[in-house]
Amino acid sequence: MKNKKENIIYLFHIRDAIEKILGYLKDHDYEALQENEWDRDAVARNLEIIGEAANNLTSDFCKKFDEVSWRKIIDLRNVVVHDYAELDLKIIWNIITQDVPELLEKINKIISELELMKGKVLKK
Repeated sequence: MKNKKENIIYLFHIRDAIEKILGYLKDHDYEALQENEWDRDAVARNLEIIGEAANNLTSDFCKKFDEVSWRKIIDLRNVVVHDYAELDLKIIWNIITQDVPELLEKINKIISELELMKGKVLKK
C-alpha cells in the first residue's frame, strides 16, 4: 500500500503546477504553443501533475469539496498521458486559458479553508 500524504500536500502540488501554466500564459499565445514542442510538453506535464495529484486525494475529501470537478481533472490527466500523440491543442489551450485560472481560485479557497480549520484545531 502506498504511503498517502495529507490532502493539502496534493493541493499544493496542484497549485504549483497551475502557477507554472499561468506563468507560461503571461508570455505566450496559442501560436507559440502550436509552434514549440518544448512548450507543449511543459504544459502537458503540468496538466499531468494536476491530474495525478487530484487522483491521490481521498474520496472523502473529493466529496467534501465537490465544487471541483475532480473526475474531469483526472480524466484529462489520463488523456494527456495515454493519448499524448492525439492531443487537440485547441482543447488544451481552452483548458489552460479558461478552466485552469478558475481551478486556481477554487484550490486557493480550499487551501485557505483547510488552513483555517487546522488553526482552529490547534487553538483548542
